Amino acid sequence: MLAALSGRSLRDDTTLWEAFKNIRDARNKYVHEGVARIDNDQVTTEAATNLVAKARLILDWLERELPDEAKRPSFEGTHKFEIRLPLSAPQLEEDQS
Repeated sequence: MLAALSGRSLRDDTTLWEAFKNIRDARNKYVHEGVARIDNDQVTTEAATNLVAKARLILDWLERELPDEAKRPSFEGTHKFEIRLPLSAPQLEEDQS
């Protein structure tokens, strides 16, 4: 479909195409066999992190190849996230029955 929109295919970039196939295979084996594997090797935490990073590269490549009218809007800026946890567990009320 991308080739129809932009004249290029992900297959044109052998590194990204290989990454796409590995992501697809790991996903399919996880769904159908219960264990994510690439070829016969189980996907480790490090390999999964690498696959996610390569997925980002694939998305960036796709975005660059699309015509301007098909691209998602982009937003600049930073966000601040904060997680607050209580330092102690809340007191439970004693059962009065």
